Amino acid sequence: MAQSDPSADFNDINAFVIPNDPDEFIVAATVHPRATAGTRFSDAVSYQFYIDNAAGGQFVFSCVVEAGIRLSCSGSNGSQVSGPIESVLSGTGLRAYAGLREDPF
Repeated sequence: MAQSDPSADFNDINAFVIPNDPDEFIVAATVHPRATAGTRFSDAVSYQFYIDNAAGGQFVFSCVVEAGIRLSCSGSNGSQVSGPIESVLSGTGLRAYAGLREDPF
């Protein structure tokens, strides 16, 4: 599928807890290896993340981009967020961003 739809191609996934706020967990994922300002997210892809820790805690969330312009994410604990891409979105128990970012590597 990634060859026919490069926006479905996960490149990197990084997850970490913020050192000065252990209640905040960050997941950063890159998709589409050669994205440019004209590249759009696919509306046929659901980006799903399954987080499990050694203590038995689990959190699942998924995100979709609707019509290439609106991000909607929901989590297994009832958390949700939605709004336009290229904006930092704050919702119920989730913050999200989808869009082009500079890769330092």
